[in-house]
Amino acid sequence: GGIWNAGLSLGSASQSLRVNSGGSALEFYTPSAGGVLQVKETLYDTLNDFNNSTYNYINSNFKVDITPTAADSKFLLEANLSIGMSNHDCSCGFGFLDSQVGVGDSNIIPPRNNESSGVGSRIQVSIGSHPGFAANSDPDNYWMISINFSTLYTPSSQNTNARSFYPSSKRGSYNGAMHLNYGQIDSTLNLAGVSMIRVSEIANGIT
Repeated sequence: GGIWNAGLSLGSASQSLRVNSGGSALEFYTPSAGGVLQVKETLYDTLNDFNNSTYNYINSNFKVDITPTAADSKFLLEANLSIGMSNHDCSCGFGFLDSQVGVGDSNIIPPRNNESSGVGSRIQVSIGSHPGFAANSDPDNYWMISINFSTLYTPSSQNTNARSFYPSSKRGSYNGAMHLNYGQIDSTLNLAGVSMIRVSEIANGIT
């Protein structure tokens, strides 16, 4: 009582009723679709190698295909990779690729700026780095670790066209392969695993 206005026009289909921002009357409004619009996930258990000198996908089949429900959406990209190494000098950085952008250092998570101070002769990568062991030649035989990385991505070209997201990698200066989902030595003392990429479409108003 005292708030309802009998002259308030009926709202449209699927609208909701709320108190207005001034706290003085009721109004009909269209609710937001919410923060998470959809979630897609790929589990990948194939054993394969990758050895990229520039940012490129780890495997063309290891991806998430998604068709955005809104043209201005953001994407929360998450990956969990099971990584082994073929040599104790192997190392690499990780990121994501967007099929609408391309490959070859077109990483969603940019590498460090070449002008950054204090880098020295180190190879500049982005995130989720895998270390090398230099002179220690034993751990690589049985090494398999979990690499986790994520980012909230706003595409430079926003649209509702289907796109694919790939976990990507860029190696250090040593030309040696990394192993996806397995350790180097085929032994009952070693492990094989599964890797994952998850893509969540996020409403534009979420920061």
